[in-house]
Amino acid sequence: MDNTTNEIPKYEIIKFLSSKSIGDISYSNIKEKDFSGTVIFYDMQGTPLRTEVYKNGKTPDKHTNTKINSGYKYAPKDPCLDGCYVLMITQHWTDYYDQNGGYIGSGNEYTTSEYVWVGGSNPDNTSYYDNNGDVYHNHLDYSHGPAIGSDNHAVEVLIDSSIEGYPCLEEVINAILASNSALFKETIGRFIDNPKYDLKFTIGECGITDIACTDDTNLEETGEILIKFEDPNQNPIDLASTILHEGIHAEIYRFVKEHHDGNIDPNDKPQLFEYYQHYKLAVDEEHIDHPYMTQYYITPIAEALRELDNDQYSLDYYKTFAWDGLRDFDPNNSLGSIDEDYGQYRNEVTLNFNITCDE
Repeated sequence: MDNTTNEIPKYEIIKFLSSKSIGDISYSNIKEKDFSGTVIFYDMQGTPLRTEVYKNGKTPDKHTNTKINSGYKYAPKDPCLDGCYVLMITQHWTDYYDQNGGYIGSGNEYTTSEYVWVGGSNPDNTSYYDNNGDVYHNHLDYSHGPAIGSDNHAVEVLIDSSIEGYPCLEEVINAILASNSALFKETIGRFIDNPKYDLKFTIGECGITDIACTDDTNLEETGEILIKFEDPNQNPIDLASTILHEGIHAEIYRFVKEHHDGNIDPNDKPQLFEYYQHYKLAVDEEHIDHPYMTQYYITPIAEALRELDNDQYSLDYYKTFAWDGLRDFDPNNSLGSIDEDYGQYRNEVTLNFNITCDE
């Protein structure tokens, strides 16, 4: 797109996102082609400038939020009954083939995120339905590999607008969403890969703790899991540890539901249900995940924190943070001397953490 001002060419890059075949769509024939979808404008450096939404070639004012991909980062508070923007996280892969065209494998190069408009689920609002009677929404081609499939829904990992008042919390959330640790892939990343479930970060009261909690109240009905922060003013490394901790709870909730629905092998999480059975009388229900987490997630949490911190310290320094919220649920005395040996360095690691939230 060439926007010429005072005879000086100004170019913009335009991305079209639609659940239908785009064909020869261009910005000049959107109305003629009855385009339905999201249009995102970028400058030549790839910085998002503005976003427009179209339904059958028209863009109602209430659908357009020009700030959504140029600094505005918050999902709506409503459950998207009448349509809303959702955060689409895209993993960019390079596929490798041999000289005979045989597929060898794929490499994950980097991850980007941007908001796209999806139609709502309100059955009374027929303006969001397409010609087949389906709620209008976006699809994505599958990320990598041959013959895997297509028509995948835009992914929903949402940051509620209540987070807006806590820039440090937002910065840490975004750093974790952009990370590539093994723990991220096995927990929060499972929501990115599975459109059946929505994971939403929000501010809220927990009751059982004054720090943060994971709420699966709406899981059965809507597939939504909330990570609620009651204390959003922690320092960056404590926020990161909390998010990783609660992300494990969210993934366990998702896993258990998939198991109950008959869609998953319980051996994918060894001993989880055995731990539930063994500790159901000794541990309050809201803490039933914790004994299992002490056995399987201390090192992964520490590794993820170390990666966020650019490997400044050895792994054991980060284990003191990984044990937060779990010290009272250590059936095999796995904590050992970690706190005694490395707890004295906790302040040093906190002060030097790579995510500073200075701004």
